Amino acid sequence: MSRCLICLLMLALPGAVVACLEDECEKSSFQERCDGDTFDTCTSIGETWTRHNAVETHDCAGHGQACVDSNGDAACVDRPLVPCAFTSQRCSASARAIEDCTLGYVNTVETCSSDERCIEIKGAASCEKPASLSCTGDGQLCSADRRAVLFCHQGQAYLAGAPCATDEVCVARAAEAACVDAALLACDGSSDDLCSKDRRHVLSCVWTVGYYDRKESCQAPEVCVPVFDDGALCLEPTSAPCPASGMQCSADRSKILYCGGGKSYVMSSCPGQTCAIKSGSPSC
Repeated sequence: MSRCLICLLMLALPGAVVACLEDECEKSSFQERCDGDTFDTCTSIGETWTRHNAVETHDCAGHGQACVDSNGDAACVDRPLVPCAFTSQRCSASARAIEDCTLGYVNTVETCSSDERCIEIKGAASCEKPASLSCTGDGQLCSADRRAVLFCHQGQAYLAGAPCATDEVCVARAAEAACVDAALLACDGSSDDLCSKDRRHVLSCVWTVGYYDRKESCQAPEVCVPVFDDGALCLEPTSAPCPASGMQCSADRSKILYCGGGKSYVMSSCPGQTCAIKSGSPSC
């Protein structure tokens, strides 16, 4: 390897400890080859307007790995070298990691955390957190305390995403489960969005389980407002008079207002423009 002109610490790239930026290279013709347990790649560096290609050195030994190459490509893989021919990612024998076949050798692509195990579903491997609950089938279900959505795989339940929020509970119907608003307002696929009782949230129907859940949380000073056509929206209240329900321009023509229930709310602002009535409706 020729002498580096510039050396940079590259912490963001796995397997790379120092990038030696030498003469510019062409990615289309660059051949990656192992030199002991290191190899070079042709890498784009710099901002878009100053980007160029440079040689970057990867140190496999520094990560306890070995360098392998084939047909102009090189990679760091696990030691000891174990030949492979599988095409999809799989779980390790211990179910503690996800492996793939890199240039003909088994390599770890992800290590599961201490409370996870690797499982394979429909040819895809993933690290999942088991729940202390057995199950049947392959659908979704709720945890015993209704605080989380689980999915079933080979008789074992696993956590499906994050637990339900504080004001939510898990409900299940058939093979579907979801976290929904704790008020348990029933709905179906044709139900419009509506406001929560405290007007702090817009609720939307989770039709797969038949209950409403939070679609959006309103940020003060906004409150949830029932709005025609849209069901419900988070809008900011104003003190402007509201002579009739519907849309109108503000007095200073800087905003489009919505009037409902005798109160007005900011529907949208018109920065650098003025609000005007066009074809019977206000617009910027």
